[in-house]
Amino acid sequence: MSVDPSTYARAYSRALYRSAVERQELEVVVSDMNALAAQWRESKELRLFCSQYQSGNTRSHEQWVDTLWGTTFSDSLLVLLRALAHRGQLELIPSILEYFHKRYDQERDCAHVVLTFAEPPTDLMVEQMREKILKARGGTLQMQVTVNPELIAGFVMTLNDQRIDASMSGRLNRLRLGLQKPGV
Repeated sequence: MSVDPSTYARAYSRALYRSAVERQELEVVVSDMNALAAQWRESKELRLFCSQYQSGNTRSHEQWVDTLWGTTFSDSLLVLLRALAHRGQLELIPSILEYFHKRYDQERDCAHVVLTFAEPPTDLMVEQMREKILKARGGTLQMQVTVNPELIAGFVMTLNDQRIDASMSGRLNRLRLGLQKPGV
């Protein structure tokens, strides 16, 4: 029986978060995680290197971390990266980044909102949505606005892990599914 890699990624991110809090270097580690995320996004070579099986002994794997990142990051993050390299799990980096940032945002009461509209919204529409969300939940928001014409009309909002579908295509799908159910 194999363990889902996301289980490991969540455990690693929790351990890193706890370590950063205990060492009173949370803001430094958050900054490091942002830098690592940027490196991951911008470097195809890094993604390829971390996703491929690396031959050699575990000590050489840890040395790769020192060669790649040296003293660029805090001790907490370097310890984690060495552990990942030691276990051949560097490909978990993007998942660990995601779970770490979710935890950090949750602690700060910051919600992630993705608004997808069927057609480009006006600035006023976006601002009104922002105000309604803030009024309903408080805290702070990180908001992303996208456009997907396949929605036909309306919008879909994802607030953290909650999805609200107020689009025409969503209504049509719900209607179709309702018509497929046998009558009671």
